[in-house]
Amino acid sequence: MKNKLKLILWGKHLELPEDYDKLKFNNYKLIDTNDNKRYELIIYKNNKMIKRIWYWENGNKWYEYNLKNEKLNGKQYEWYENGELYNEWNYKNGEKDGKQYWYNNGELYYEKNYKNGVKIE
Repeated sequence: MKNKLKLILWGKHLELPEDYDKLKFNNYKLIDTNDNKRYELIIYKNNKMIKRIWYWENGNKWYEYNLKNEKLNGKQYEWYENGELYNEWNYKNGEKDGKQYWYNNGELYYEKNYKNGVKIE
């Protein structure tokens, strides 16, 4: 298992994405959000935004998504402040595609399925 790099900024320990080593470090920026309780990491490749990650003040991830051609693409996640996963979605070309999950206290409590942005019953 690969070691995860921790970025320390303003005294906060923030976990970078697992694929950080494939990116040049001059292709990201970290900004403080308006409420001073969350931080946002934006990662670029070839001058295009490919990933956004928000962090809680305690350094845990809050929200993460990937972009391809400026559209949501791949997994999107949201976590509770304590680090537990709250929900996860999958996107393809900007549309929900695949199973969407919601969790409560670490247990799956709801799921939906989508194809090309349309809910499948």
